[in-house]
Formats: sequence, structure tokens, C-alpha cells
Amino acid sequence: PLYGVRDMLTVIFVTFFLFYINFKLAIFSLVFLLFLLYSYRNRRDNMAPDVPAAVYGSTKTFLLIFSGLILLIVGGRLVVDNAVKLAYSLGVSEKLIGLTLIAGGTSLPELAASAVAAWKKRSGLAIGNVIGSNIFNILFILGSSVTITSVPYPSSFNTDVLLYLIVSLMLLATMYTGVLKQFDRWEAAIFLILYAGYITFLFMR
Repeated sequence: PLYGVRDMLTVIFVTFFLFYINFKLAIFSLVFLLFLLYSYRNRRDNMAPDVPAAVYGSTKTFLLIFSGLILLIVGGRLVVDNAVKLAYSLGVSEKLIGLTLIAGGTSLPELAASAVAAWKKRSGLAIGNVIGSNIFNILFILGSSVTITSVPYPSSFNTDVLLYLIVSLMLLATMYTGVLKQFDRWEAAIFLILYAGYITFLFMR
């Protein structure tokens, strides 16, 4: 869809912005909020009907939200602490663990959501989930994290950011042709092969 192309342009923009990471990254959060406002104002008239959801009492809803946040915080701490221990035990860098194990583990919910959405022919959900997650991670997660404390940016990440930019441009080209046709399996196969090659490259360099 056309809105997917627009969102991919946003992803490419923030990827370029990563090359200037030494500046104050709090602006990432501001850019993300502006993007949310822009998306809401342009899509509210084209939103699909809401799917009826189970209705809970306010007390149960609050408890579910609170419990989920606690589990999220505890789980995040466990993932980070044990990932560092794993990196030391295997003799590899924390960067490698972050780019592979943590990145893959935190993306499993997105994989499940996009796979189910694609199976149900909900292309907007399948594609929007992936693009939206990337925009959120770069603008809000990175922006919020660096707002709390400054984080040095190793120049070794430039290669990964450059690859991310190239893949984003490839996805943009795929979506542009997708305005007239669907995202084919052979194109998906190319993406999977590229990811396998990237993982191999990470372990060999």
C-alpha cells in the first residue's frame, strides 16, 4: 500500500540520522511523536472497523497492565544480564550478542504477529507491524534510552547501519512495485538469504 511506502521513507530517514548519532538523541523521541501525530491525522478517516475485543472491569484491566509491565521490566533485565554473561562465556562481543540473540529474541512477537496477519491476508497489519516496529525502535527506544544516559556510539556499527539502509531501500522498491502487485515469495526468499549471509558475516568478521 501507498502508506507503507511513506513509512519506509521515514525508516530510511531515521537510518541516515543514525550516522549522526553523536548529537543529542533525545530529538529522536520528538521526531517519533511528530510522526505519530502525522500518521494519526492522515489515517483516521481510512481506518478499518475495530475488531470487538473482550471487555474487562477496570480493576482487572489495571492489574493486567501492571503485571505485564512488571514482567516486561524483569524479563528485559534478565535478557540483558544473561546475554552479557553469554557473550563473555563464548568469548564474543556484546555487540554480536545484541545484533543476533537479543535482536532475534525481542523480534519473536513481531514474527508471530506478522505471520498470523499474512496468513489471514491482512497485509496492512503484516507490513505495518514490521515497519512501525523499526521506526519505534530507532526513534523512541533509542531516543528514550539515550535521554536517560549518554551512550557511546562505536564506529563499528556503521557497517550494520549501512546494511540496514540498503535493505530499507530494497524494501521500499519492493513496496513501490507492490502498489500494483503483491510481495512475492521469491522476493521474500532474497530477504531470508541476505539475513543468513549477514549472520554469517557477523560471526566471521
